[in-house]
Amino acid sequence: MNHFDVQYAGRFFGRETLTQELVAYLKDHRFLAVVGASGSGKSSVVRAAVVTAIQKGEAIKGSDKWAVYIVTPTVRPLLTLASSLTQDNESVTAATTLTDDMTRDARSPDVFALRLVARISAPCVLLVIDQFEELFTLCKDKAERKAFIDNLLAAASPDGVTTVIVTLRADFYAHCAEFDNLRAALAHDQIYIGAMTKDELRAAIEQPADQANWDLEPGLVDLMLEDVAEEPGALPLLSFALLQTWEKRSGRTLTFAGYREAGGVKGAIAKTADSVYGELTPNEQPAGDRRA
Repeated sequence: MNHFDVQYAGRFFGRETLTQELVAYLKDHRFLAVVGASGSGKSSVVRAAVVTAIQKGEAIKGSDKWAVYIVTPTVRPLLTLASSLTQDNESVTAATTLTDDMTRDARSPDVFALRLVARISAPCVLLVIDQFEELFTLCKDKAERKAFIDNLLAAASPDGVTTVIVTLRADFYAHCAEFDNLRAALAHDQIYIGAMTKDELRAAIEQPADQANWDLEPGLVDLMLEDVAEEPGALPLLSFALLQTWEKRSGRTLTFAGYREAGGVKGAIAKTADSVYGELTPNEQPAGDRRA
């Protein structure tokens, strides 16, 4: 159910056209919000595709020399960002010092980035803030939320050296309206991505299998695509069903029998949850019931 990260870029297929669109947007913009429904693959396309394309310098001249930092906000977004930016600094107080600076002055990341690119001879700093909705679900400090947003947007100024990408679940879009500068940024610099098309999903299944020399029983992919057609958040459901089918494979072939045994797209997660629940002790099972 996890997203594809940078190290798995070679196995990520199906979003090539979208990747080109996103990278092309970054040629002329310092801020980009990638917005989409849960399960639409925002994190995967940004981490595994966009960041990889940038690091290869495929579409933006010199982007292979960019300094790239990928974080999620967590409970303490300012400290998390500062810790990432100062990860190569031997001083144990570097992160807390930068955190304090960002709390007092929203221009701090911009100044930090200017010094960083001068020191390492990089043309740009790329900040990827994945799962931006954590700013609302995990961080309970409203002042820190505002400071985090102010710092990001100040860093992404047109005359700066920092490019900022955020991924945001569409159902948290309204939470952003509380902040005037964030609302304006989203209105001007966002790309709303849809669910993967049938052809994209087919590529996401077949091309990694071909790459790894796995066989798919004829007609299995068509059945999977049919089963996932009406499901919201199709990508993670399909990924999980594929994993379960692979674990029940016959030799090097993913089969109808393995897919059915796994429960298919609709039943794989339920079957796994039931299996995990069954392994709990009688004392642990009531807690599982409450979480459900």
